[in-house]
Amino acid sequence: MKKQFLLAVILLLISACAARAPGYNNFDSQFNASRDAWISKVNKDGQQVSVLMDGIGSDIIFFNKNCSDPVWNNAENKANELLGLARYRQSLAEDNTTIFNQDRQEGNLKLLSSLNDAALGSLFAIADSAAELNCNIIAERNYKAVVKTFIGSRFVAHRERARVGLDDLRAKRK
Repeated sequence: MKKQFLLAVILLLISACAARAPGYNNFDSQFNASRDAWISKVNKDGQQVSVLMDGIGSDIIFFNKNCSDPVWNNAENKANELLGLARYRQSLAEDNTTIFNQDRQEGNLKLLSSLNDAALGSLFAIADSAAELNCNIIAERNYKAVVKTFIGSRFVAHRERARVGLDDLRAKRK
């Protein structure tokens, strides 16, 4: 009797799972749509990073001693866009309410790390080039951006490098 009852319950559970409740299909489609939108956004951000990095690279080629040349401003704007993307990814990585949370968090953290590296590289490239060409205000602004923006133990060496750059600029002024 117990075996028959247990078998009946198991069959009932199997048929209920096979039929799927109406809400389950809705959740499944929401989950898939959310995952697809996230993958699309990551790919779009990756493409945007490539475009920004290529643009900064092109701008660096045209850096010159004319510190008011728009090429400096263009490069700084692109570096700031990278910083904005990094901050956006930081907020998504900290979001604990999303569907597909663990995979999203891991993906956002990986992308965030790449964005931080790209932003740091851009800021240092601009600052170092500006310092070399005696555009000290531009150099100082970008070194300070590194010190103020990149906090935490992961960025200690970067902040120190920026501080050394600031010290070099102060020494030039004397």
